Amino acid sequence: MLFASRVRLTRRAALVACAATMLIISTDRAQAAEPMRFGSDIESIDRATSRGLALSYGSFWVGSWTQKYGWGYAQDQMRAAAARNVTPVIHWWYWGDDISPTCVERGCFDGRQGVQKDKATWYRMTAELSQLIAQTMGNREVVVIVETEFNKGGIETYPPFDQYLSDQAAILHQRGNVKVVVGFGNWGRENWSRFSRSIGSADYLGAQLLRSSLRDGSYGDAVGSIISSARYLQGAFGKPTFITDLALSSYPTSNFEQVQANVFANLFSRMNELKDAGVRGVIYRMMMDDPGFDTANYHGEAERHWGLLRADGSEKPAFSQFVAGLRREQSGTPAPTANPAPPAGPTANVPNAPANFRSQVNGGVVTMQWDAAASASSYLIEAGSASGLTNLATVEVGATGIQVNAPPGTYFVRVRARNGSGLSGGSNEQIVQVR
Repeated sequence: MLFASRVRLTRRAALVACAATMLIISTDRAQAAEPMRFGSDIESIDRATSRGLALSYGSFWVGSWTQKYGWGYAQDQMRAAAARNVTPVIHWWYWGDDISPTCVERGCFDGRQGVQKDKATWYRMTAELSQLIAQTMGNREVVVIVETEFNKGGIETYPPFDQYLSDQAAILHQRGNVKVVVGFGNWGRENWSRFSRSIGSADYLGAQLLRSSLRDGSYGDAVGSIISSARYLQGAFGKPTFITDLALSSYPTSNFEQVQANVFANLFSRMNELKDAGVRGVIYRMMMDDPGFDTANYHGEAERHWGLLRADGSEKPAFSQFVAGLRREQSGTPAPTANPAPPAGPTANVPNAPANFRSQVNGGVVTMQWDAAASASSYLIEAGSASGLTNLATVEVGATGIQVNAPPGTYFVRVRARNGSGLSGGSNEQIVQVR
């Protein structure tokens, strides 16, 4: 192995965790007994209400495009939330996928939005958002997630960004009743403790989970992954967790609609575990499939199938599980504890992740090998500039090894197995350094 994960809590983070734990320990049990609060995209609130669902949150996104189009959309969304008596959840995603130390410190051009990004504009727009929240919502609760999935592109090990995030939280706390969430992406846990200042400034720590057949096989471990992240955040930092972005794709077949439904059944059957781990709210990505969603995103075509309703408005099996689970939760009725039946058909035949992924570097030549996965017909190698990313390369091969020429740099690499039923989860990740 070229790299071994090691969690290291800084002294400041340890003090933050200790103090925060002392503050919340007297209220944790009472909060855990309260119903979990759920939400989805704000455009779905009326649709959910018409089907008998009472959601607590309505989410929407603002980002670098807002400096081009203005704050009118954000104000309309907050007014819509207030009119429907739900709490607005704002994903404040200024840096987006362009995030890196160079982009933050020197500025960079956002080619998709056609705007220049820089740190001064970020601070100014955060102050504008704070003022808009106070003007529109008064003292009503608003949740703001600062830089969802910020821990990538080199930022995850860049110390100054910790202070910058803490500054954003301070600005947002100046007015109104804003709850700030520091929005970690669900990877690179060994680096989370580097953000002790922003952790201390936040009201919640964010975790997220997106799963699809294209990236994660049958993704039956989704709920366990959420609980694991929340337990880590609670244990390491003494802060409650807000699930900022949960999305489970039903792509490509009806079998995966059943997988999606099974995960929701599991989610509600393990609700007490979620609460005990400090989870206080869950945002589901979208209520209805969106045929126009951008497939250039990480999960490709699967991004269009996050919904619990199909694009024509018909209900997927997961919708009934969500309705039943939410009603039980809000009424205080205990959830059934039986495990849901496994999905029938080809999803059971998705290969396991390749084991023993290893690499060797000789000059500019990188040799990678892994153990064969049963029933795999090919393997997908993914390389990114940070843990979990695939922004540098994806290569599919039929063998259990590959040799490539690579320019100098640091590559985060993993391999997945594929067959006709889908794609496995990722192998162990290697950090490959070519000098």
